[in-house]
Amino acid sequence: MNTMEPPCLQVELEESAHATLDRCIAARPANTTRAYAPKQREYKSWCDRKGFQEATRYQVTASKLYLFLQEEVVDRNVRVKNRKRKVGVATVEMYVNAISDLYSDQQSRGANSHPHPRNSLIKVLLSSLKREKHMKDKKEYVDRGVGSLLDGYCTTADLVAISRFYMNLNTGSDLRNRMSHFLCHACLLRGESARNMELPDLFSVELEHEGYTECRALVMIMEQGKTNQYGRREFGSCIRHRNVEVCPVGALGFYLFYRWGVQNEDIPNFLVPEECIFRTWHQIKSQDARSSRIGL
Repeated sequence: MNTMEPPCLQVELEESAHATLDRCIAARPANTTRAYAPKQREYKSWCDRKGFQEATRYQVTASKLYLFLQEEVVDRNVRVKNRKRKVGVATVEMYVNAISDLYSDQQSRGANSHPHPRNSLIKVLLSSLKREKHMKDKKEYVDRGVGSLLDGYCTTADLVAISRFYMNLNTGSDLRNRMSHFLCHACLLRGESARNMELPDLFSVELEHEGYTECRALVMIMEQGKTNQYGRREFGSCIRHRNVEVCPVGALGFYLFYRWGVQNEDIPNFLVPEECIFRTWHQIKSQDARSSRIGL
């Protein structure tokens, strides 16, 4: 008994599946696409140069991935001018992740039936690279404080110095960067959370019985980020700092004053939501997005 579907229906089923996969790729975080796409193009260009069989030229296999890493990635100099150091383990792992992502897409489309390319050989390669890096860093007396708590700001004096650095530059973009820095510091945010922030994401809450003067908390709604890909509602909050130079609320106030008081941009009419949410707030974001990609 023939259980095959009619050819036209089979094509329709495959097109539907491919459309779903294309939709998933289009909806993935922009940073993921930005990181993976160049490496996948580099892999395909390498396949062209090697002259693999045309029908399966771009198919990802463990042996292909290993040879690609050995010839094109491992021990390669970084592609930055005036830098002579070799690529690190993190770069090699990024290539492995990018090519593995290409394999997953091929397998989902029925174009690759090989086992997953991240096999024991690739894992051994990554392990040996990590071991070599540790020994190399120790031999070359690499500063072990890099990437630790000492490699940054630790005291209030450091925060004041950062604040004064931005203020002394005396430009609108530096007021924006100052605001972004102190909001990220006070609310434990990633930089992208501050850059994607819009006015509708902000509101204040009065905190009762917190002293003789009114105390309001600045609250931010965050519905997307590196660890939040599906619109889960999260919140960040902060209050005024006793030192005005490092106050996140004051930094936000300075930047809004610059936008509305110095640049004379239109202030949103918060009493008419249907006018400001879709028109004015969008304009406030898009006007500055050309140079900074920050929402405010």
